[in-house]
Amino acid sequence: MLRKIGYALVAVFLFTAVPLLAQDDTTRVLFIGNSHTYMNDVPSLVAHLSLAGGHPMVTGMSAPGGYTLQQHTTNQTTLEMISRGTWDIVALQEQSIYPVIDYYRYNSFYPAARHL
Repeated sequence: MLRKIGYALVAVFLFTAVPLLAQDDTTRVLFIGNSHTYMNDVPSLVAHLSLAGGHPMVTGMSAPGGYTLQQHTTNQTTLEMISRGTWDIVALQEQSIYPVIDYYRYNSFYPAARHL
């Protein structure tokens, strides 16, 4: 159920943000996350939803299993993908419970998201 809600939120965000961000017909989205992003093939899912709505999309992904956003701040693959600077949107997916626990939210999630 939560997965469906998450996909719906991503889809709503992308369909409303894409026209404002894209200069041409194709939107480039980088997904940074962990096994939740990888195992559910979120980039492909979102790209297919976007294409079905008439919006072509190119995706990239850096999603090692179990990773937090803090770990991505020192991951060379992630940093190189970001530094290419060709992305219209960078979607960040944090470790499952970090955003809901105050300590992790303020000491890991927020600082890592700002850094990335």
